[in-house]
Amino acid sequence: NSSSTSSCTQCGTKFHSIEALARHLHLSHNDTCDENMRPCPECGEGYPSEDDLKEHMLHHHKEESVNCDD
Repeated sequence: NSSSTSSCTQCGTKFHSIEALARHLHLSHNDTCDENMRPCPECGEGYPSEDDLKEHMLHHHKEESVNCDD
């Protein structure tokens, strides 16, 4: 499922986890988003808590939720 991957907004590299993207941003692009931050999968901006990330997503990346039932 391609929707489960996150892409780096700076270079386009794809990652299978948010943690891997955060590590990449920090190490490869000297981003302020460290491993304890949660990067937005849409824009890569980092947030200190899951609640902050959810609030950002609601305000800046509104989209329909898609639930996949197996």
